[in-house]
Amino acid sequence: MLYELIYHSLSGNDHQSESISAILNKSRAFNENNNITGCLLCYQSEFLQILEGEKNTLLALYEKIADDPRHSHAIILAQGEIGHRVFGQWSMAFQDFSKTRLHDDKVTTIEDLQGLLKNFDRSTKARKLFEHIAKDLISGRMS
Repeated sequence: MLYELIYHSLSGNDHQSESISAILNKSRAFNENNNITGCLLCYQSEFLQILEGEKNTLLALYEKIADDPRHSHAIILAQGEIGHRVFGQWSMAFQDFSKTRLHDDKVTTIEDLQGLLKNFDRSTKARKLFEHIAKDLISGRMS
């Protein structure tokens, strides 16, 4: 059964101990070995991620994430069965909006997100929620 899970978390106290690129490299390797795809968005201390894969694999991965000291206040926002993957070509797409055009206007940053999600399938409530929260996260930082 193909499944998707979306969660939000804040960086924990230990987020400086390992660079985000090192974390991404380990996560991408794990995801490739476990047939997991998805997208991670970051803004300062906030993370929003959508994961796609086999249900039990995703739930076990989320438990590891929730227990990881690099994350705090992890919460599942939505989950459910899906017919197909949206991020099938990425073991983990990633965008750090805290470093992207920090001094540009909101429109440019929203355009960055829209570029990332240009072919995003909005067929499930979870995917619509992911897009909505991503836009709120980016818009909120510019206010």
